[in-house]
Amino acid sequence: MGTGLELFSHGLETRKQAPGEARKKLGKNLGEKPGKKILELIEGKPDITMKEMADATGISEKGIEWHIERLKSEGVIKRVGAKKGGYWEILKG
Repeated sequence: MGTGLELFSHGLETRKQAPGEARKKLGKNLGEKPGKKILELIEGKPDITMKEMADATGISEKGIEWHIERLKSEGVIKRVGAKKGGYWEILKG
């Protein structure tokens, strides 16, 4: 019978992922393009919230924020109106 330390250590070992492994899993869930999935969600519901996008894609809310900022900086989408009560507009498809 070992110490709790070995069990704890072993548990940490099993949680490590090879670089890019998590990204591959994400790509499989989203058809390789998270930005495209976000655009599809916005197209279907322009007043969609980031929380709803996160729930629909399996990406964290912080991840959604990152993708939204990237899409905004590339001139693909913009937010019209207030944070609450506003909507997303797709500028480029």
